[in-house]
Amino acid sequence: MAIDRDLIVRVAMHDYTIPAHPTALADGWSQWRSEIAAEKGSWVSTNPTLAEKILDDAGLMMGDDGYRLNPDGTELNFEIAIVSGWSDWIRAAQVISQNLKKVGIKTRVKTNDFGAWFSNMQKGTFDMAIAWTEKGPTPYPLFRGLMSSEYMKPVGEVAEVNWHRFSHPEMDSLCSKYEVSSDREEIFSIISRMQEIFSDYAPAIPLFAEPSWGQYNTKRFTNFPNETNPYAQLSPNYPPENLLVLVNVEPNE
Repeated sequence: MAIDRDLIVRVAMHDYTIPAHPTALADGWSQWRSEIAAEKGSWVSTNPTLAEKILDDAGLMMGDDGYRLNPDGTELNFEIAIVSGWSDWIRAAQVISQNLKKVGIKTRVKTNDFGAWFSNMQKGTFDMAIAWTEKGPTPYPLFRGLMSSEYMKPVGEVAEVNWHRFSHPEMDSLCSKYEVSSDREEIFSIISRMQEIFSDYAPAIPLFAEPSWGQYNTKRFTNFPNETNPYAQLSPNYPPENLLVLVNVEPNE
C-alpha cells in the first residue's frame, strides 16, 4: 500500500504500460479476472496512511531516526535486487525505495550483473527484487509459478520458478484439477479461486503490466508484427511465439 504504482509507470516506464490490477492479471487477461479477488486485492492501491497503521499494528514501531524497528529493536531494512543496466527497473526500484522511506522502511537498491542476480533469485537469497511472472495462454502458469509447492526448494537450492518460496495447500489441488479439466466453466472457477488465494496472501506484489519490447529494421526483411499487424509479440524473448515471427517475415526485394 505504500507503493505508488502510478508514479512508477510515469517515471520508470515512461507510460508505456499501466499499473497492476489487483488480480495481477494484465488487460490481455481481463476476461479471467475475478471480482471477488479484485475486491480483496485493495492492497494494490496506494494508501500510505493505512500502510503506516498496518505497520504500527504489527509492532514495527518508528525509531528515533525515522525508520521502523523490528520487535527485537533491530532496524527493519531491505535490499532491492535489480539487474545492472536495466534502467527502467532501476528507476522503479528507486521510486519504491522512496515510497517505503515515507512509511519508515529503510531500503537500498542493489544492482548485479544478470548472472549473479538470476542466481540469487533462483536460490532465494534476496530480500526484495523486481522480477517477472510465468506466461501462457491462460493465467494458470502465472499462479502455479507463484504459489504451487511443485517448484518449492529450500533457500540455497535452485528453484525453476517460485523464487520467493511460497506455497498454499489448496493451490496444489487446484493445479491438479486444472490439468485434467476440459470444462470451460470449471477452468474459470479454478482460475478465479487461484486469484482469491493470491489476493488473500499477497505472495508477490504486482507493480505494472510487463511491456513487451522490440525493434525491427525493414532494410532486408518486412512483415514484422506491429500495431496494424499484431500477429505475435515482436520481442525475441518469448518462445515459442517468436517462431511465428521467423516464419512470417519476408525478404525485402
